[in-house]
Amino acid sequence: MEDLSLSEIAENAGISKQGVRDMLLRAEKSLIALETDLGFAARFRELSECAAKLERLLSAGNTAAALTVVKELKEWL
Repeated sequence: MEDLSLSEIAENAGISKQGVRDMLLRAEKSLIALETDLGFAARFRELSECAAKLERLLSAGNTAAALTVVKELKEWL
């Protein structure tokens, strides 16, 4: 969030720039493994797409199709 360089992070943490890089790579691998196991990001994208579809349907006044989407959502929960 602070947009620090690897060197700045290393200085603040009292470790080497290579140490920062290694920790970032390890953290990235852990996050990818968690997403593979849990699928939160993929599910969030699906829900976002569904919400956008609902918004379009309701804006167009197509409540019957919107109710079908709502039923699909309930099945996910």
